[in-house]
Amino acid sequence: LSAFMPSGSAWKGDGFDRPTAQSGDALSTSRFVDRASTLVRQVRALRDLHATPSEWAERLSIFLLSYLGSDEGPDAGGRAHLARAFQNLRSLVPEGMPAPRLNYRQARDLARLAVGGIRDGAGGRPHQGVVVGSYAPMRALPFRAVFLMGLGEGQFPSPEERQPLDLRNAKRRAGDVGAAERDRYLFLEMLLGARETLCLTYPSEDPVSRERHLPSSLLQDLVEALAPLTLDKLQTTHHRYRFDEAYFPLEGAPASASLAPQAFQEAQAQIAGALLATCIPGLDEKPWSSLAIPAGLNGQVGPLLSQCSPPPGAPRTDVPLTLRLTHLRAWLECPLQGTARTRLHLRDDEEELAEIEEEVLGTSNLVQAILRRATLLKVARTGTDLEQTYAECRKALLRSGKAAPGIFGAPEVLQDLELLNHQHRALRGEPIRLIRFGPSFSADDEADEVYPPLELTVLVHGSPLRVHLVGSVQPQVGTRSLILAPRAGVKAKGNLTASFRQKALRAYLDHHLLALRSKGPLEHGVLGLAGADDSGKNRFAYRSTIDFEALSAKEAEERLGAWIVELLETSEPGLLPIEAIFDGSATNPEDLREWIMGKVDNPQDYSAFKTGPLRHPERFDVDPTPAATAERRLQHFLDQTGTGTREEVS
Repeated sequence: LSAFMPSGSAWKGDGFDRPTAQSGDALSTSRFVDRASTLVRQVRALRDLHATPSEWAERLSIFLLSYLGSDEGPDAGGRAHLARAFQNLRSLVPEGMPAPRLNYRQARDLARLAVGGIRDGAGGRPHQGVVVGSYAPMRALPFRAVFLMGLGEGQFPSPEERQPLDLRNAKRRAGDVGAAERDRYLFLEMLLGARETLCLTYPSEDPVSRERHLPSSLLQDLVEALAPLTLDKLQTTHHRYRFDEAYFPLEGAPASASLAPQAFQEAQAQIAGALLATCIPGLDEKPWSSLAIPAGLNGQVGPLLSQCSPPPGAPRTDVPLTLRLTHLRAWLECPLQGTARTRLHLRDDEEELAEIEEEVLGTSNLVQAILRRATLLKVARTGTDLEQTYAECRKALLRSGKAAPGIFGAPEVLQDLELLNHQHRALRGEPIRLIRFGPSFSADDEADEVYPPLELTVLVHGSPLRVHLVGSVQPQVGTRSLILAPRAGVKAKGNLTASFRQKALRAYLDHHLLALRSKGPLEHGVLGLAGADDSGKNRFAYRSTIDFEALSAKEAEERLGAWIVELLETSEPGLLPIEAIFDGSATNPEDLREWIMGKVDNPQDYSAFKTGPLRHPERFDVDPTPAATAERRLQHFLDQTGTGTREEVS
């Protein structure tokens, strides 16, 4: 859209100076300030108003129509539609019933629904402005300028997918239209809709591997049809990054090619880094915080770099760093993935992602695991009937299309109910508690006990930092963290399965969090409920348990602090999946690399893929000292999880 900015736009450091026809006109400036002040006052008054739907309809109609267009010219039709939409709010309260008094947020939601229905009711589109959407709703509509994105090879037109229930696979008939044919005709309609400007874009390379990508076959056909024009004359190649210096030439050069303020700031940081690299030896090999840089220079360049530590003598900030427990768990299981999730603030995945493959006509294993967990927790906490609760939870998945219906889902239902009955019997009626530290991050994040975030003060790059740990621990049964699995985690001779041992790491982290809150020695352990033994041959109710040593609050604080410091200070962690540690393959980098290469063809065998997924692991550096790293972080855990006990519940 920057192509439509005025040609005289210039960057002024904190924004763009956009010249207007009234630039420098004191009268127009005073009118704008007066109008803006009036608008702010009216918005504040609406925010504090409590009124009936009829009163809100009148107030909102007067407010918007006083600012949007006029009753003459092309705006008249739109204003009439808007007035009728607000009048419909009066009919929300049935005749004879008292009208409720709504606050601003409630009225705003109703107004949005009313305004959103204008376009559907009118059957048209906005008179002017920018319309953003997918291809299908915009087909055959005329626009001055059309920008089509995503026209890469293999992306558009859509590849044909063979569906098991699609009768066209057996024999095609006249009128059968495939996905690729549909997209070709849609592309033609979009081309015909462009009146003045047509811009077609596609990604020229993979953002990770930098492998070259070709344009769509439709795009290549269009270029051939425009001969004798060549692709070089029609095509503009953009740089890989938006902060490339080509978009921000030096002062005195032609106008900027980019109008993105964030990109300009990133370009400033890149230029500053390049200047420093020429002046300071070893800058590329060492983190910024480890270099002996004068305080004055550090203070000038530091604000441009988001990952650098504060300069010496800088005032301590009172804003704590919020660290989610799921990110800390992911870091313990695979430092490379956990660090990425922490730095990028990726969303949480509380559930076990061990089995993420989906059946063609069935329900994904992940969805089944979440369904069983929700059912068992609800039955244990409320005492409802197991089969009825399962049916209610599964009904919601059926409505959203996530569960297999009819005969395709019948075997799954029988399998789930058998497993749930075994797990419920193994629970022995013990109560389950859900504990959370800090606020909830989703509407489904229930908790029986909610505590303030756990606060620690750690030294990161030599500077004190307050850290708030927030999130939910595993469900608690007595003094143990609950683990649900189809198979028992303890073998007949007492050894642990690799999967159960990894899940026990979550209970180990729970032990430290609960011990830190208890302010005293705390005993804790793991309780696993399963519906079969470790081999899966004997289907019965099994309890698997592990007991941890008592942990004091001081020990918990020291170990949590050491983990957090290492997580925040390590800029480029090596690949070290916890399963390699369990297998004894993390003794040296060579053995670790060989172990990882053996897992490439089966990417769901270890946690680096479950939390990612991590593609092409052979391209990542492994931990240079895996044995020392494993001993430093997890030796205390490994010593306590060599064996466990298993009990068959009748």
